[in-house]
Amino acid sequence: MSINLNTNWHRASYDQFLSGSLPELLAERMPLASYVVADDGPAGDTCTVTVELAGGVKTRYPSIPRPDEKGLFTIGGKPYVVVPLAEHEDLDRAEIACVGEQLYTYIRERLGQASNGLSWDEEILRAWLPLDRWVNEFLQSAAMPLDTTNWLSRHTHLRRILLRHREKVITSGQLGRVCPFETPEGPIIGAAFTVAVGAEIRDRRLVALNDDPEATLGLSASMLPFLENNDPNRLLMAANMLRQGIPTLQPEPAWVQTGFEPDAPDFWCGHNLLTAFVSWGPGTSEDGIIISESASRRMNYPTPVEPGDKFSNRHGSKGVVSYILPDDEMPHLPDGAPVELVYNFPGLRTRMHLGQVREAVMGRIARQAGAPVVVPPFHAPKPEELRQRLVAAGLPADGMETLARGRNGLSLELPSAVGWVYWTRLYHLAKDKLKLALAELPDEYSGQRLGQMECAALMELGATATLHETLNARAARRLQVAGDPDRSPMFRDLQQRLRIAGIRAELQGGRLSFRFAPPEGEALRLARPQPHPWLSERTLEAVGVVTDPDRAVLPGDEFDHLAEANGKLAGMLSSRVPERLVREAETRLQAALQAFFTALLPPEILRLGEKQLFSGRTALAPGAGLRTDQVGLPEEVCW
Repeated sequence: MSINLNTNWHRASYDQFLSGSLPELLAERMPLASYVVADDGPAGDTCTVTVELAGGVKTRYPSIPRPDEKGLFTIGGKPYVVVPLAEHEDLDRAEIACVGEQLYTYIRERLGQASNGLSWDEEILRAWLPLDRWVNEFLQSAAMPLDTTNWLSRHTHLRRILLRHREKVITSGQLGRVCPFETPEGPIIGAAFTVAVGAEIRDRRLVALNDDPEATLGLSASMLPFLENNDPNRLLMAANMLRQGIPTLQPEPAWVQTGFEPDAPDFWCGHNLLTAFVSWGPGTSEDGIIISESASRRMNYPTPVEPGDKFSNRHGSKGVVSYILPDDEMPHLPDGAPVELVYNFPGLRTRMHLGQVREAVMGRIARQAGAPVVVPPFHAPKPEELRQRLVAAGLPADGMETLARGRNGLSLELPSAVGWVYWTRLYHLAKDKLKLALAELPDEYSGQRLGQMECAALMELGATATLHETLNARAARRLQVAGDPDRSPMFRDLQQRLRIAGIRAELQGGRLSFRFAPPEGEALRLARPQPHPWLSERTLEAVGVVTDPDRAVLPGDEFDHLAEANGKLAGMLSSRVPERLVREAETRLQAALQAFFTALLPPEILRLGEKQLFSGRTALAPGAGLRTDQVGLPEEVCW
């Protein structure tokens, strides 16, 4: 079977923008005489747009980014995608804005209406229509870096769709158009979807082309065997975690497949592991899993498997490696073969993802036959069929085995489900979770962040001294602040931002006061005084300059746009330009001023929190030899 990987709506939308809607917009707003688009080179990832006005004034805009056939832009040598936006959740009626429509709206909102009496030259034309800058600014704000974790993450990202507004999580108009299982967990559930494999975006509508059950799924969900035997919440996790799998150095196909898998060597990210569903001490408590030493070595990942790493299968089971045990200490089959992975069986009942047990059984059948078995979604064999196939393969009819404790250990009292399950190592690795921060370490070791919730808990407990130390003495930014020890890095940063906005915040004798004052030092004087973006009844005449050292934490790009808009208005006021153009330039200045002030004081600046020196973070996993009331720390953190 083949699966629909078409994502031509990105390129089609952008080409329509370049060849149709953009020249039509220019003709409405300007005396357009000629408009030409030409590829810059054989790669086709950029083009040159040439605009000519009546009277012969002409200019060229080279290196305009252009997506490839899949919809990918190349920016800084890396792939980016602009995800389509649906106007509301009723996708049978919603209008879909792909990259071309979004870019058209962006430019339409910025392009003024030229008056008939304007004397054009190339400089005025480029100032009136900075097409190359607008396209790049749009991509900087709207394009997302492509999720390149694995094959499935890349192709799924290209089929993503976001909702502008959502009131309901699920509507009838979504059926057959987007996958019901491929949506983020948490508060934004139902705000992002994946286009179903049987649907496409055509003419600004999401159209269902195939009503087969399998066609209603997304790419990830199409790869889930025994899908109908799992709880929907677990299917959501299973589909999402497939896109988090780390590619292996030597891909190994699953014994149980759906038939929709692509013929791509980098698609398979996991390994078939002989799995036992049985309790095996503290290592299998909650979501702990145990892996054998030989299995951890033969899994061909770029880095060795270690305790604290996270694994998942295609049924929504995700577990942290608690122990890596010698093969002799693992459960053993009657024939002496050691189990490779142990998952606690009570988790099956509480999480209702029983499809993995059926995969284990089918995996034994496939391995016995020496060939993969295909189990498409919604077409899983019934229990009686599974029993018949087990018997035909010379295996126990119930798929159970009586395991032994070690190679020569005693047998367990009751049989357990055992079989081959496809497990994938996720990018949640213990080595990446390990963080520590000391004053002597470089900036990348800036420590664990103590955020708003932790600070609120300290305040509720009355731990003011600890809170003061958290926000001041132990703050990683404290090393950069000299002088008053009562002035925390967070307060200093707020003072600096308010000074730029013409507001002085002062702390004297434990009292905090605010007053209006012109910005200190170098300032950008506005071409015309403007209403203060935060207090419209006050007039703003100057804005503090954002200097180069501050660009790491202050909105430098927005300041550049403000300075550019101010310069254009100043230039118009000093020359004989129609008043209508002056008003439009002043409107752009006001918009740039508002955007700068919004970026100057975002909500997160007002939330308590700091990265901590002398702090650490690690992965939580059961520790060998530790009681349940004890905590172990990695040696690197201890020292």
